[in-house]
Amino acid sequence: MRPQEEYRPSQGRGLTLYWYGVQDLELLRELKYRVNCPLTFNQIAGGKSPRCGLQELKEVGASLVIYSTPCLFAAQEAIDEAMKSLKAADGLLEVENGRVDVKRCTAVLSENLSRRDLGQRCHDSEKTFA
Repeated sequence: MRPQEEYRPSQGRGLTLYWYGVQDLELLRELKYRVNCPLTFNQIAGGKSPRCGLQELKEVGASLVIYSTPCLFAAQEAIDEAMKSLKAADGLLEVENGRVDVKRCTAVLSENLSRRDLGQRCHDSEKTFA
Protein backbone atom coordinates (compact mmCIF):
# COMPACT_ATOMS: atom_id res chain seq x y z
CA MET A 1 0.00 0.00 0.00
CA ARG A 2 1.64 3.25 -1.14
CA PRO A 3 0.15 6.73 -1.44
CA GLN A 4 -0.18 8.05 -4.94
CA GLU A 5 1.07 11.48 -4.02
CA GLU A 6 2.85 12.30 -0.78
CA TYR A 7 3.44 12.01 2.92
CA ARG A 8 4.27 15.19 4.76
CA PRO A 9 4.28 16.51 8.34
CA SER A 10 1.35 18.70 9.30
CA GLN A 11 2.54 21.58 11.49
CA GLY A 12 3.52 19.52 14.50
CA ARG A 13 0.29 17.51 14.52
CA GLY A 14 1.84 14.32 13.23
CA LEU A 15 1.64 12.89 9.77
CA THR A 16 -0.81 14.00 7.12
CA LEU A 17 -1.42 11.44 4.39
CA TYR A 18 -2.73 12.67 1.06
CA TRP A 19 -4.23 10.05 -1.21
CA TYR A 20 -5.80 11.37 -4.38
CA GLY A 21 -8.50 9.68 -6.41
CA VAL A 22 -9.48 6.88 -4.04
CA GLN A 23 -11.27 4.42 -6.34
CA ASP A 24 -11.84 1.59 -3.85
CA LEU A 25 -13.24 2.34 -0.39
CA GLU A 26 -11.48 -0.70 1.01
CA LEU A 27 -8.35 1.46 0.81
CA LEU A 28 -9.86 3.75 3.47
CA ARG A 29 -10.65 0.79 5.67
CA GLU A 30 -7.06 -0.44 5.34
CA LEU A 31 -5.65 3.04 6.03
CA LYS A 32 -7.82 3.39 9.14
CA TYR A 33 -6.52 0.02 10.34
CA ARG A 34 -2.84 0.93 9.70
CA VAL A 35 -2.66 4.56 10.86
CA ASN A 36 -3.90 6.12 14.05
CA CYS A 37 -5.32 9.38 12.73
CA PRO A 38 -8.63 10.76 11.50
CA LEU A 39 -9.40 10.21 7.81
CA THR A 40 -10.97 12.91 5.67
CA PHE A 41 -12.73 12.11 2.41
CA ASN A 42 -13.31 14.81 -0.20
CA GLN A 43 -16.34 13.85 -2.32
CA ILE A 44 -15.87 15.61 -5.65
CA ALA A 45 -18.70 15.69 -8.17
CA GLY A 46 -17.43 13.90 -11.27
CA GLY A 47 -14.17 12.91 -9.55
CA LYS A 48 -12.33 9.57 -9.58
CA SER A 49 -13.83 8.32 -6.30
CA PRO A 50 -17.19 6.53 -6.35
CA ARG A 51 -20.35 8.24 -5.08
CA CYS A 52 -20.60 7.30 -1.42
CA GLY A 53 -23.14 7.78 1.33
CA LEU A 54 -22.15 9.15 4.72
CA GLN A 55 -22.92 5.86 6.48
CA GLU A 56 -20.79 3.93 4.01
CA LEU A 57 -17.87 6.34 4.48
CA LYS A 58 -18.22 6.16 8.25
CA GLU A 59 -18.14 2.36 8.09
CA VAL A 60 -14.82 2.39 6.20
CA GLY A 61 -13.27 4.86 8.65
CA ALA A 62 -13.84 8.37 7.33
CA SER A 63 -14.11 10.89 10.17
CA LEU A 64 -14.92 13.92 8.03
CA VAL A 65 -16.47 14.21 4.56
CA ILE A 66 -15.96 17.36 2.50
CA TYR A 67 -18.36 18.33 -0.29
CA SER A 68 -16.41 21.18 -1.89
CA THR A 69 -17.38 20.91 -5.54
CA PRO A 70 -21.12 20.25 -5.12
CA CYS A 71 -21.33 23.41 -3.00
CA LEU A 72 -19.18 25.34 -5.47
CA PHE A 73 -21.27 24.20 -8.43
CA ALA A 74 -24.53 25.16 -6.65
CA ALA A 75 -23.08 28.59 -5.82
CA GLN A 76 -21.95 29.05 -9.42
CA GLU A 77 -25.45 28.26 -10.70
CA ALA A 78 -27.05 30.66 -8.19
CA ILE A 79 -24.60 33.43 -9.15
CA ASP A 80 -25.34 32.89 -12.85
CA GLU A 81 -29.09 33.13 -12.20
CA ALA A 82 -28.66 36.27 -10.10
CA MET A 83 -26.57 37.90 -12.82
CA LYS A 84 -29.15 37.00 -15.49
CA SER A 85 -31.90 38.54 -13.32
CA LEU A 86 -29.88 41.71 -12.80
CA LYS A 87 -29.18 42.01 -16.52
CA ALA A 88 -32.87 41.46 -17.37
CA ALA A 89 -33.87 44.14 -14.82
CA ASP A 90 -31.30 46.66 -16.11
CA GLY A 91 -29.29 46.24 -12.91
CA LEU A 92 -32.16 47.02 -10.54
CA LEU A 93 -32.29 44.85 -7.44
CA GLU A 94 -35.56 43.06 -6.91
CA VAL A 95 -37.44 43.69 -3.69
CA GLU A 96 -38.17 40.46 -1.78
CA ASN A 97 -37.16 38.08 -4.55
CA GLY A 98 -36.97 35.07 -2.24
CA ARG A 99 -33.20 35.04 -2.35
CA VAL A 100 -30.90 35.57 0.58
CA ASP A 101 -30.71 39.19 1.67
CA VAL A 102 -28.42 40.83 4.23
CA LYS A 103 -30.75 40.05 7.15
CA ARG A 104 -31.04 36.35 6.28
CA CYS A 105 -27.34 36.05 5.48
CA THR A 106 -26.44 37.57 8.86
CA ALA A 107 -28.81 35.15 10.61
CA VAL A 108 -27.17 32.15 8.90
CA LEU A 109 -23.71 33.44 9.77
CA SER A 110 -24.72 33.97 13.41
CA GLU A 111 -26.16 30.45 13.59
CA ASN A 112 -22.97 28.97 12.14
CA LEU A 113 -20.83 30.92 14.61
CA SER A 114 -23.01 29.72 17.49
CA ARG A 115 -22.54 26.11 16.41
CA ARG A 116 -18.80 26.67 16.11
CA ASP A 117 -18.65 28.24 19.57
CA LEU A 118 -20.73 25.41 21.06
CA GLY A 119 -18.41 22.87 19.46
CA GLN A 120 -15.38 24.65 20.89
CA ARG A 121 -16.93 24.70 24.37
CA CYS A 122 -17.63 20.96 24.11
CA HIS A 123 -14.07 20.34 22.92
CA ASP A 124 -12.68 22.42 25.81
CA SER A 125 -14.80 20.53 28.36
CA GLU A 126 -13.54 17.20 26.95
CA LYS A 127 -9.97 18.38 27.56
CA THR A 128 -10.88 19.16 31.18
CA PHE A 129 -12.09 15.62 31.79
CA ALA A 130 -9.34 13.88 29.80
